[in-house]
Amino acid sequence: MRALKKIIIFIIVAAVIAAAAYFGYGYYQKWKGEKEPAGEVSANYADGVLTVEGSGRMPNYSSAGSDREWDSYKDELTNVVIGSGITGIGKNAFMNMTAMTEARIGSDVEIIDVNAFNGCSSLESVNIPASVKTIGENAFWGCKNLKDISYEGSKEDWDQVSIGENNIVLTDANIRFSGGEEVSDSSSAAGSAVEETEEVNIETTSMYRVSNSETEELYYTTIDSERDALVASGWNYDGIMWKQPKSSNTPIYRLQNPATGAHYYTIDWQQRTDCVAAGWSVDGIIGYSDDRQSIPVYRVQNPNAVIATHCYTVSEEEVNTLVASGWINEGVAWYACS
Repeated sequence: MRALKKIIIFIIVAAVIAAAAYFGYGYYQKWKGEKEPAGEVSANYADGVLTVEGSGRMPNYSSAGSDREWDSYKDELTNVVIGSGITGIGKNAFMNMTAMTEARIGSDVEIIDVNAFNGCSSLESVNIPASVKTIGENAFWGCKNLKDISYEGSKEDWDQVSIGENNIVLTDANIRFSGGEEVSDSSSAAGSAVEETEEVNIETTSMYRVSNSETEELYYTTIDSERDALVASGWNYDGIMWKQPKSSNTPIYRLQNPATGAHYYTIDWQQRTDCVAAGWSVDGIIGYSDDRQSIPVYRVQNPNAVIATHCYTVSEEEVNTLVASGWINEGVAWYACS
C-alpha cells in the first residue's frame, strides 16, 4: 500500500513538472513577485487618452497584454495619465503601446515596474515624479523616440533612483529637473559616448535561422557548425536574419524546454529566471543586442503551437503576415546592428 502511495505521489509530481515545462514561459498569464497586492484601480479611455485612477499599486499584466482592460485600444492610445493615489505602475502595463506619444505619471507613484513602457516606440515625452524610487528592468526598453523627460525632483534625487538594466534611453534623454535645471552630464556624456561609438566600426556577427518543416520550429544561432549540423540532419537553412555585435552590455540568452524541445530567446534576466523555474534549461548566451538600438528585432508568438511558439525577425512585413494569421506581436525583443 505504501509503495502504491509513493507511486501515485511520484506521478502527481511528475505531471506538475511536465505541465510547467509544457506550457512554458509563453503561456504565463501573470508576472510573479509583486511586492504588494494590487490596489483599487480603474481606467477610463476617451479620444486617445487613457486615465488610470484609484489608490495603491496597479496589478501586473502578462507580456502578451491580453489581460489589460485597455488592450483593445493599444493601436489608438496616444496619451496615458496616471492619477494621484496610484503608487506603482505594474509590470507590462503599457508594453507595446506603439501609438503612445506622452505619459504623465502621478505624484504618488514609487515604482515603474519591469517592462512598464517596453516597446512604446512612439513615446516622446514623460514626466517622472520625485516620488519614484525604482524603475524596473526594460521599463523603457525600445522607446527609441523618448528624448524629453521631466523629473519633478533635483539632480541629487535622480541619482538616488534605482534604475534597472536596459533603460539606456533614460541616460540619453534630455532630463529637466524641478526649477528648470537641465541635465548636463547624463545626456551629454552618455550621448557623446553613443555618438563616438557610432563612428567606430563595431565588430559584428551573423545570426542564422534554420527551420524544421515537421515541427515548424525556428532555430537561431551564430555558430556555423551548429547551423551546418542541423541542415545535415534535415533542417532548412533560412539564411542570415540580421547582424549583431560580437559583444555588448546586453546578452541574449537561449533556453530550451526539455519536454517539447522548444527554444526561447530573451535578454531579460527575470524571464530567464522564470523559464528556469518552469523547468526550462539554459543553453547559454547566443549573442548580444545592439545597445545603440539601431534595428529592432521583433518577437511574435504563436498561441496555438507547442514547439514553434516564437518567431524573431527584423522584418515588419513578416510580423504583419504572422499577426494576420493569428500570431501575437510581443514587441521588441532586442536590437540588431545597422
